[in-house]
Amino acid sequence: MDNFFDHAKAAEALNSWTESMTAVASTKDYMHQAALLDLSAFRVKRVDSSITKVLARSESSRPEAIVIVVGVLKSLNLPPVKKNRAYLEIVGYNSKHFAAAMENIKDLAYSLASKFPSDIVEHWVPVPDTAEFGPTIGGSCRYFALGVDIAPETKILFGKYVDPSGTLSHHLGNTVAYCIDNDVAYLCIKKDQYVKKDPAGFRVGDIVEMGFALVAFCQASRNKDDKQICKLVLRTLTFLDDSFAKAAFKARRTNEANAMSVGSRPTQFPSLVKKRFDFHELSSDNEDYPETRRRMAAMRISDKCIEMETSSNQCT
Repeated sequence: MDNFFDHAKAAEALNSWTESMTAVASTKDYMHQAALLDLSAFRVKRVDSSITKVLARSESSRPEAIVIVVGVLKSLNLPPVKKNRAYLEIVGYNSKHFAAAMENIKDLAYSLASKFPSDIVEHWVPVPDTAEFGPTIGGSCRYFALGVDIAPETKILFGKYVDPSGTLSHHLGNTVAYCIDNDVAYLCIKKDQYVKKDPAGFRVGDIVEMGFALVAFCQASRNKDDKQICKLVLRTLTFLDDSFAKAAFKARRTNEANAMSVGSRPTQFPSLVKKRFDFHELSSDNEDYPETRRRMAAMRISDKCIEMETSSNQCT
């Protein structure tokens, strides 16, 4: 997001969208609005030998609690990609909703970390605040589960949007799988219904709703005790509004067109353009001036070599 992005209006819209999505979340018992969390309504439970999660006390049948927060996309790395995880960051411009959400997430993450001895736990650490955007919340989700004991019933197929070219599927095997815990729901809202969306359609500057689970992973170590790493694991990403991102794009293109119309043009790097040098600045007091000027005026610099037209010693 650059100077063409209207941060002030985006911040205003963010408050409206947060209120709207809070009303939606109140109708879905598995969604928990981060700004309104009642921390006493959650508990921490080890779900298997290597994973511990935050669960809602009222949802005994659900494997984890999904916490949601509305923000503006600041950065993203979403499918289809060749990297090993999806990742994104959202900002809230110091709005009261976003600030409250951040504090509640910190408290919930601390309750998760407190289940382990302090010397073996790696706490979740939020992205540092900035003067321009205020607090930032980041979340990620790995594409693969690794191990020799992956339960067959947890394995699923990559969706057509996540791995359209089969790049990720190529890595699947006996000890590498794509499982339910690796899946992220990319969504948009049409006619008051959540429907799937191609993750390639998300852009920096979009207003989105991010849903995540708080999870601690056991990282095995040969030389010392296993470490517990606490993370926000991305579960859902819902598209809400791209009007500000589109307006910024249009303004940027208009500015570029105006710059071109008055004679400006993109900078050309010297290494990409052949140049012929004129050495009028050489002093005529130099007795070798005529010969030196003749030879240097014939010199051309290209990407590959320096060619002397008057010399038979050419570089290759």
